[in-house]
Amino acid sequence: MVPVLQDRAANADTPWQERPVLPELINYLSRDRAADSNGPRPVARTKEKGGKKSWWSWGRDKKTKRSKLPPIRSADSTTLSAVREIWQRIERWLETNAPPRVLRGLAPPASEEDIANAEDELGYRFPADFRASLFIHDGERKDVGSIKGLRLNSLKELLVDWRTMEELLRDGEFSQFGDEVGPTGLKPGHWNRGWVPVASDGGGNSYSMDLDPGGAGTAGQMFFFDHEQGPGTVEAKSLLEWLGHYADELEAGRVRVRAGGLASAEDDE
Repeated sequence: MVPVLQDRAANADTPWQERPVLPELINYLSRDRAADSNGPRPVARTKEKGGKKSWWSWGRDKKTKRSKLPPIRSADSTTLSAVREIWQRIERWLETNAPPRVLRGLAPPASEEDIANAEDELGYRFPADFRASLFIHDGERKDVGSIKGLRLNSLKELLVDWRTMEELLRDGEFSQFGDEVGPTGLKPGHWNRGWVPVASDGGGNSYSMDLDPGGAGTAGQMFFFDHEQGPGTVEAKSLLEWLGHYADELEAGRVRVRAGGLASAEDDE
């Protein structure tokens, strides 16, 4: 059985911010598997059928080829604990400074099956820190906006946004931009199928994770994507670093509560 973090009801006697990462979860994600030193990458998978190899079909249009992914990248207890600690900082701030609905709006953990299915469809293996974060919160309610006014996407919502961008890319909607050179560390182009919308505003803008970086980039790096302007500069080398920056902003008073969620204090200027 896949271990998940226990919810508040099951830990009523222990403060939420003081609960440790479950040893079972650490052991599960730290299994001795070969790590892919070059980061996530898509690899073809085939299935025997009638003596011949045929592609497994998947996705909305049943035309895209399914991928065989590298083994799960090993996650040490330090990474898991670090992700948990940052979420505890964010939750403490929300509990003190935001309306109750914001903290309550954070979703329960994703299951290993949900994560594996999302990875299959995307064709990329998630970095260990993102998997650890999904084992804590699989997104939030749509009306909350806990990440600077953007919705923290669940796996389901992440895939919906990603499919939309993929359809636009296949339909040539970004052809006008050509192979324009983007920010350092990102591959050229207005959109890349290895860019995963982690938090979105519902209008095409998102904080995205790059699973297919350029030569100077790092798999898992985070950047802001504007549907009109394209990708912005890389803001963090990993989800762990990105979440840490956000926790720092909350605690430094650089984020304000708005009717639609949380927004940067710079919006007041």
